[in-house]
Amino acid sequence: MRLAIQIFLLISTLFIGGLIYIGYRETNILMFKWALSLKMESIVKYIRVNTISKKTLPSWIIFSLPDGLWLFSCTSLLLLIWGNKINKKNMVWILLIPSFAILSEIAQGLGIIKGTFDFNDIISYIIGFLLAMLFFVNRKEIFRIK
Repeated sequence: MRLAIQIFLLISTLFIGGLIYIGYRETNILMFKWALSLKMESIVKYIRVNTISKKTLPSWIIFSLPDGLWLFSCTSLLLLIWGNKINKKNMVWILLIPSFAILSEIAQGLGIIKGTFDFNDIISYIIGFLLAMLFFVNRKEIFRIK
């Protein structure tokens, strides 16, 4: 049952993050190019026409929540691959993606890479990562990394 819940959360957070992007973000981002290449323009148009007005949602939901949801999903997948256990061998891989996400946000702030720095994105990354760890890793294992 726990495995089914983990898979459900992994997929649903990825899906919800994608829906937020499709429904509320500008169409010049990479996700829309993917949708066009997959011949999904009618689905994208339907979602965009039927989403709630942007004025009713706080900006952090539109711009930062998807980042946290996707990091939750990715962390959950990595934990699932390693049986929800952390050890010295997989710790680097589990920490790699959140580290990369946070460092890329900082690099945007420093003008090293293209993008818009947002501290809320960093907070979303941290929360998404920590929630996946909290939900799926045995707490006793965190303090006994082998």
